[in-house]
Amino acid sequence: MNKNTIQGQIIRPFSPAIGKYKLPDQTVNLINQHVDEILKDQNEINKFVKGVDINIPKIFDVVNSMNSKKSFGGTSTKNVKRMITKYKKNLK
Repeated sequence: MNKNTIQGQIIRPFSPAIGKYKLPDQTVNLINQHVDEILKDQNEINKFVKGVDINIPKIFDVVNSMNSKKSFGGTSTKNVKRMITKYKKNLK
């Protein structure tokens, strides 16, 4: 199976699966190419999402992604520094 193959099941809540599906690799590649073309052009993005400024490079930025996890045990820089300080005090 190719890494671009999409498989899944059609289910109803609290019921067994109705059926299974598999999209052909060619279809998945076509969808991926289309989405990539849309993401390259800010005007194309605005056609789908009106009134929202979407910064695609920022969304996929590793540091931004890391710092967005602010809950307890999260990976944000601030959170990690706070936990290091806390546990250093516990070691003394």
